[in-house]
Amino acid sequence: MRQTGRPSLNPRMLIGAVIIKHILNLDDREIVAQITENMYLQYFLGYSFYTKEAPFDPSLFVDIRKRLSEELIAEMNEKIHGFSMERSSPNPDKDKKDNGPRGGEVSHKGEVIFDATVCPQDIAYPTDIGLLNKARKIPEEIIDELHYKNRVGKKPRTYRKNARKKYLKVAQNRNPSRKTIRKGIKAQLQFLRRNFNTLEKA
Repeated sequence: MRQTGRPSLNPRMLIGAVIIKHILNLDDREIVAQITENMYLQYFLGYSFYTKEAPFDPSLFVDIRKRLSEELIAEMNEKIHGFSMERSSPNPDKDKKDNGPRGGEVSHKGEVIFDATVCPQDIAYPTDIGLLNKARKIPEEIIDELHYKNRVGKKPRTYRKNARKKYLKVAQNRNPSRKTIRKGIKAQLQFLRRNFNTLEKA
């Protein structure tokens, strides 16, 4: 028998969308747009992969608000906060051991602020010359592996030291000019083309 009507949604998605709405303080359409564009919000809602499709129609928030009151949302937030504080609280047995036989209270109490927008600073921005530098290393590793398995004749030259030197000349420049960038990209493309030609001859 064919089913009609709107398909059911995961309760985690609905409750998570309401929590996001109350935290960001946005309207219904903007919340759906933010969820569609933000992979972190989709992960919070239980998605296993990123998708560009909207999770549901913004009009669904009207039905959600009828069933979930503001008091219930506040209660859910309190429970989530309490659960996170319990997991982050130190082990009392370990504290007694560290503080000696007397035990005692921990003197370094404070307030922890969680920020989901923080990201590591050591993530390199994907520039064209950086991607070319990574692509250049792949055929170099293949050439090394092929020569290691079949040691016949001399190892083909890859000029990797010269290529890395030219890459660092651009990458370590805080404000390179367009001419410098074009010159560096052209050099990396030449090294990459030479490595592929070497692999074709092998």
